[in-house]
Amino acid sequence: KKGLLRLPLPAGYSHDEEGIPVFDNDRQIRDVVKLVFSLYREKGSTNEVARKFAELDLKFPTRIFGGVWKGKLIWTRLSRYRVLEILRNPVYAGVFAYGQHRNEKQISPDGQIRTKMAKVPMDKWQVKIMDHHQGYIGWDDFLKNQQKLKSSRPDCKQTHLSQAAREGRALLQGIIYCGKCGNKPSPRYFGTAGKYSYYTCNR
Repeated sequence: KKGLLRLPLPAGYSHDEEGIPVFDNDRQIRDVVKLVFSLYREKGSTNEVARKFAELDLKFPTRIFGGVWKGKLIWTRLSRYRVLEILRNPVYAGVFAYGQHRNEKQISPDGQIRTKMAKVPMDKWQVKIMDHHQGYIGWDDFLKNQQKLKSSRPDCKQTHLSQAAREGRALLQGIIYCGKCGNKPSPRYFGTAGKYSYYTCNR
């Protein structure tokens, strides 16, 4: 409750002598972390952030927390899933949070009891200390990112209601989703003066 527990820190942070998270001394690490947030603010898509890193041939740092390589920093390709992890981590907003997940026991179809990790709503976190340390973004920006991530999910009702018809004959542009990957297909036109339209997903 005092925020003194030394939790594993994400890329871009290290502990000082008192155990408080501080910005990493490596400028290259700090710069790529900042780039993730600035690209998401510009692109509004986790896929686009990962794609931009790939285009620029940029890697993202990962610190190993266990085993013989404990503490070692490795640079790997930035995936969409990793971008999600970064955007959803309140540490980057200067917040000490504890109790974001809990174990839930469920009975599988074959009758076995299995334990599953479940996310806990933000207002149910056991501990949330604001301004605990320096953040790469502010809390308001963090909340905006969470709302943006939520509204961009294919199964989110708000996503379907917020899309408007675009220009052209393809009236379903922006309001239909690929049945395999969940992304929005792009319209294509053919025939005289683009009389006919169809949709294709390049993902």
